Amino acid sequence: MADIKEVITRVSIDRKDFDENGHLNNEAYPRYFEEGRLALVKEFRIDTDPLKAINVSFLVRRAAYDYIKSIESEGEVEIHSRFLEYGGRARIQMHQEIFFNGQLTTAADLDYFFFDLVRKKPIRPPGDIIEMLFPEYPKSS
Repeated sequence: MADIKEVITRVSIDRKDFDENGHLNNEAYPRYFEEGRLALVKEFRIDTDPLKAINVSFLVRRAAYDYIKSIESEGEVEIHSRFLEYGGRARIQMHQEIFFNGQLTTAADLDYFFFDLVRKKPIRPPGDIIEMLFPEYPKSS
């Protein structure tokens, strides 16, 4: 499947996010990626309130980070976020990258799933969300 629209989010690096070695601490990257994910969800106008009303949540199943180049000074990062693929069941894949001064520093591949909070089981995403994120995905009959 083709990549879907990419959303770019700019975040200022917080001085407190540096470790004693002068590098951006590894624990900061997931927070920055979360900023990008929230912007992507907002861009697609995915409203989680109706999901909450039916006891459904959108959760991370897997997150893999590739630390390519360290960030060693304050400034602003660009988080590039996009949905990649709908797995046909409960899984949606996302890819994100952090750039600093125009250079790729970190990449993340994440799997999300929709989860029925009452039955405690993964479920297929609502059809309207799949249509919005992956218009080329075949519609169910």
